[in-house]
Amino acid sequence: VSQSRYRANWSEIVRRFTQELTRKLKSSGLPGEIVGVTEIQSRREMRTGQAVPHLHIVFVGKHARGTWVLTPAKVKKQWRSYQAI
Repeated sequence: VSQSRYRANWSEIVRRFTQELTRKLKSSGLPGEIVGVTEIQSRREMRTGQAVPHLHIVFVGKHARGTWVLTPAKVKKQWRSYQAI
């Protein structure tokens, strides 16, 4: 996916990604709240001349004293699938 198309679809990518995360969390009995922020990677922008968004998110991903419902590897895999939008 080209960077310009990626940026143009950013809000839709983030919306679908967080909706899917919320569904997975809730179906596992975890709270579905997600806190996130988008930032522009300033060094990359200076190097390439293009503003590239970057997403940071925080959520409860495991039960107390339990196993992870959403491991970092699972979240990364899901994120990559949404970048093709």
